[in-house]
Amino acid sequence: MYDYMLGGKDNYPADRRRPRTSRCSARTLVRGTVLQNGSFLGRAVGTGPREGIRQFLDVARGCPR
Repeated sequence: MYDYMLGGKDNYPADRRRPRTSRCSARTLVRGTVLQNGSFLGRAVGTGPREGIRQFLDVARGCPR
């Protein structure tokens, strides 16, 4: 569902079905959470190397872009 919630093209019918059947407020909350998670990942990858972090493990983010 991550890819679908972010407006991506690499998702499946089951990914699209659940968010459409959820109540609007839940859908908005999930989308906001997904966007915040992606924003955090971007900040972590941008800041990490300056702190000496050389490897990142992103679990369950979805299809690679």
